[in-house]
Amino acid sequence: MKSLTNSDTAISTVVSAVLILGLIVTVATIINVSYIPEWKTDAEYSHMTGVLNDMSDLKSSIDLLSVVDSQNTSISVPVKMGGGEIPIVAPGKSSGTLAVNDYNYYLTVKASNSSGEIYNSSNYLGSISYRSNNNYYVDKVFGYENGALIVAQDNRSVIKLSPQITLQNKANVSLDINAVCIKGGTNTISSNNIEEVQLISKSSFSHTLYQDNNLTQVSVVVSSAYPGAWKQYFNTTAKSEGLTYNINYKLKNTNRNTVNFTVNSTNNKIDLTVTNDSFIARLTPLLNTR
Repeated sequence: MKSLTNSDTAISTVVSAVLILGLIVTVATIINVSYIPEWKTDAEYSHMTGVLNDMSDLKSSIDLLSVVDSQNTSISVPVKMGGGEIPIVAPGKSSGTLAVNDYNYYLTVKASNSSGEIYNSSNYLGSISYRSNNNYYVDKVFGYENGALIVAQDNRSVIKLSPQITLQNKANVSLDINAVCIKGGTNTISSNNIEEVQLISKSSFSHTLYQDNNLTQVSVVVSSAYPGAWKQYFNTTAKSEGLTYNINYKLKNTNRNTVNFTVNSTNNKIDLTVTNDSFIARLTPLLNTR
């Protein structure tokens, strides 16, 4: 009888262990299927917000160097490449690709007076971009080109931080353009660590390329991987200054990657200033966070 009791106890212990194990497996499965994807999506979204802040710091650093009268001044900006990790339950991270001058964008400025075209100059400006490689959240691109910070997702893009282009409509229409040139060779880093973009100013002041205040027409031609963002930016900026489309300004795509923004004047009084700043951009590993 005692042997039978011991046997029943052993069986009960085994059954309990199996039930507990089954419960653990069930709970783990529910967490993996129902909760972890949502948690990881939220974590990768937070990382994208962090990358936006990093790239905004990059844009702000370039703007700062543009007003500092010092040659070979250097600023380094860290960019967190990967994220979305959840300690213990889902420690794996997403990754990203940081690139300098993988595409060479340009800015062309044309100016005319009553006698015809008197200025036509193009500047190849370079680019700095971050492309995410997320596991759950939708991928994004953060691109610095032609002095602007652009955010792209799927087939949509928007200029998040404005370029160094100022349009004003007061007594006369004035247009101030600083062509920011990112020099240095093509460089790309893919990782889930923290990488660093080093910026070095190559001029002690902004070089004035052209200045005139008796113009009838000015055209700004921008080449970009995101022409829609530039078209929206120019249109919004012109309207905010009280300019009327097809009368004071026009917008058109000269090809699939190029936008032409043209400002017209009826009183021969468009004021134009074109300046240039040059920087070298380098990518360097900063920290391994794995």
